[in-house]
Amino acid sequence: MSRDRLISEMVAVGLIFGSILIAASLLSHAVCDTATRFDGEGHPDDYRSSANLGGFIFHDVHPVGVVSLRHAYVVSSNIIMGKAAKLLQPRELHASLTRYGFGSKTGSGWPAETPGLLNDLDQWSRRSPSTLAIGQEIGVSLLQLSVGYAALITDGCLRAPQL
Repeated sequence: MSRDRLISEMVAVGLIFGSILIAASLLSHAVCDTATRFDGEGHPDDYRSSANLGGFIFHDVHPVGVVSLRHAYVVSSNIIMGKAAKLLQPRELHASLTRYGFGSKTGSGWPAETPGLLNDLDQWSRRSPSTLAIGQEIGVSLLQLSVGYAALITDGCLRAPQL
């Protein structure tokens, strides 16, 4: 018996999930545009950088100083994505994630489909917004990720996938 891993298994999304955070930040007006600058707390001669975000340490393997949110996404800055997420109210971030279809089935009708994993807001910790921004504390199937990105590029229009 084979399983369709596209719909039945969750994958670690990592910082590719940052684009969802950026969209949520823009829609909630937490940041005005992707040119908004953040301090990555890194220096050119550093091997890696660390920052304390609300009592939790985040690391970047490729340290950056003050850069735009757009540049931080390109270089995969955990620190800056974590800082950007802290600008959002947890309720706004949770609403954005559910609006893009995360934490529930896509409506495809396939019986083996996983709903993924997105904790209810009352189960979030102080760290949750920042860790979600770098793709942790969430589990998604490849199908959910595709549907979420499709909604992202169609101005939030979430559609059930069809074959």
